[in-house]
Amino acid sequence: MKHKYNLLCLFFLFFPFLVHAEWVPANFDDVIAEWSLDRVPATFKRNFSAADVAEIFDEIDQNLRVANQPGQAYRHSWAESTFQVLPESAQISPRGLFVRARIDQYQHQFSAAIKTLKKLVLQQPQHISAHLLLARLYTLKGDSAAAKSICVRMIGLTDVLTIAACSSEADGNVNARLLSQLENMIIQQGWPDDERALWLAQILAEGAMQTGQWDLASHWLNTVMEMRAPATLTLSFLAQWSDIEFVLNDPQRVIDVLSPIVTGNTDKDDALLLRLAIAESSLGLSSHWTDIMRDRVALRELRNDQLHASEMARFYLEIEKDIGKAERWANINWQKNKSYEDERLMSLVRNSLAQTSVEGSH
Repeated sequence: MKHKYNLLCLFFLFFPFLVHAEWVPANFDDVIAEWSLDRVPATFKRNFSAADVAEIFDEIDQNLRVANQPGQAYRHSWAESTFQVLPESAQISPRGLFVRARIDQYQHQFSAAIKTLKKLVLQQPQHISAHLLLARLYTLKGDSAAAKSICVRMIGLTDVLTIAACSSEADGNVNARLLSQLENMIIQQGWPDDERALWLAQILAEGAMQTGQWDLASHWLNTVMEMRAPATLTLSFLAQWSDIEFVLNDPQRVIDVLSPIVTGNTDKDDALLLRLAIAESSLGLSSHWTDIMRDRVALRELRNDQLHASEMARFYLEIEKDIGKAERWANINWQKNKSYEDERLMSLVRNSLAQTSVEGSH
């Protein structure tokens, strides 16, 4: 039987990992969110055997594998809390270092994650996943040269497809030669049957987006969507797919795909709520999703939650038409995230500011 607890009972367990700035409720009886008992980490014994540690790491890995799917973000907090009960020797082991880096990545503590991963690859030079995450983090920080050097280090350690994808992402997915190489390898070999399929589709889609080939971008993502249930895709994949559908003027399809996913999950993700609100607004529908997202934005404003700065900026830009607030949140997002999507958001905000300035001068 599942019981539910007021969040305040779990406040110090979960809250530090969800936000950067502390927010104290005006009323200590307020319920901010609820988790059922099966979402609360078990209390593990303190005398760990090697088998205990391995079992806990397996469970952490399993949770982190699905944590980026819709409605599963709470698993990041579960993994963090569970990781903390492990002995220090386990936390500083190669496996522990990789978990720590993944948790820091989720919290947008990119510099900390990079420091941890550098330590890890010194210990295990053949740790492919560590190299890939390190390259990705350098890319997010806008350090393309460092990211590309990490990709090059993997030559001889992994397959050509993975190295080409890593290099393309590090280069901002604007290198036509690398993109063509990826496309040809996929045509010849087929899509990999692991999570790289999503990654590769997103790389190819982003390359197409940057050259204005929105139909081609849609093709790449839809090809993978035909092989996977939408609810099992990652949030970043679904967000990118939705944004492409908006450019192609098909907001109804966004609602058709995302609405069942969001409705079917207790936890509603900002990224998907935002896209549903944009679709709803563009179609002139009732403001069901918009109202939910507006309440979410108000809550994040209260606690200055910067983990969702891009969604905040998009909401103010496209729904509320508050360019000043859109600029503020876009700048906050840009301080830490420098991917193509973040650059595109800044461009949209600046264009809106310029348009507002022109209109105000008449």
